[in-house]
This record gives sequence, C-alpha cells and structure tokens, in this order.
Amino acid sequence: SAARCVSEPRIVVSLYQGIAKGEKMDWIIQKNVELGINRIIPVLTEHTVVRYDNKKDAQKKQVRWQRIAEEAAKQCGRGVVPEVAIPMTFKEAMGDIAVNNDLQNTLCIMPYENETDISLKNILKENAENLSEEGSVKNICIFIGPEGGISTNEAETAVKNGFRSVTLGKRILRTETAGIATVASIRYEIGD
Repeated sequence: SAARCVSEPRIVVSLYQGIAKGEKMDWIIQKNVELGINRIIPVLTEHTVVRYDNKKDAQKKQVRWQRIAEEAAKQCGRGVVPEVAIPMTFKEAMGDIAVNNDLQNTLCIMPYENETDISLKNILKENAENLSEEGSVKNICIFIGPEGGISTNEAETAVKNGFRSVTLGKRILRTETAGIATVASIRYEIGD
C-alpha cells in the first residue's frame, strides 16, 4: 500500500459546518485546511442565514470554496487537497455521515452551547485508547452550528444519529472559532 504522506493525518476528520455568512466561511475553510481537516461539508441548518436560490448557486459557492481549500493546502505543504462538498441540508448531512464513514469506527462530536456537563476533553479522554495509533477510531466527524447556533431539534436528531454533545468551555465561541478550537484540540490530543 502507498505510504501515507507525512503531512497527512492518520485519523480522517470531517467538519460538518453550518454555513456562515460572507467571508467567515472562506476563513473557516482556510484555517481548518491548515489544521489538517480532510473534508468540509457546508450544511444548511435551521438557523443558517445564507440561502441558495438554486443548485447552481450552491455549486458556484462550492467551486470557490474548493479553490480556497486548494490554495490553503498548497500553502501549508499538505499532500492532499481536502474536499469541500456541495452545500447540503441538515438531513442530507446526517445521511452523508453514514455513507462516508464506517460508523463502527467513527467518533461524532457536536459542540453545543446548551451542553454543560460533558466537555470535549472528557470525550477525548474517554476515547483515548480508541484514538491511539492502534485504536479503533478511523474517522472523526464534527458538527458546528452557524451563527445562530444549533436548534434544539437538530441537536436531538444529531444525538440520535450518534453525535456526542460537548461543551468547549465557559465561553460561547463564534461559529468560525468553534470548529478551529475543536479540530486543534483533537489534533493535540491524538498527537497528529
């Protein structure tokens, strides 16, 4: 089998990102690519302000975002350009997780402002063995809400679909910060 590119992470991390307004989304893509994200899936959630009139508009956005991912990957010396998917609905995103990941070996994490008990640190500690070199976890999926956050309905559906709801600490982070904080924490924890 081909040797893994040294700059590429061993655990595949996918970011399901509630679409943020304007330049924020560009920034989210660029920074997460620098941190070694493997796939970014823009998600239209209940609180997403951005709407696309048609599939063509969504595809145009995706082409632009993919170009940003390419530039970022090149700039930080990555061997592989992460895929930016065409924007999808929350329901489609939940289906996409099952299609693109072996769920037995996937850890799904959802930073959620109404979660007070379980921290990201708790979940990573609890799964330390599974996240090690010999561990069973091969994929991590992160779901981040847009500016308006994750709706109660979406949070409940995500948990039913295997997501672990976590708090990122005492302060509520903006959508563009939450993904970066989560990805950086995971990379630190798994030494990747």
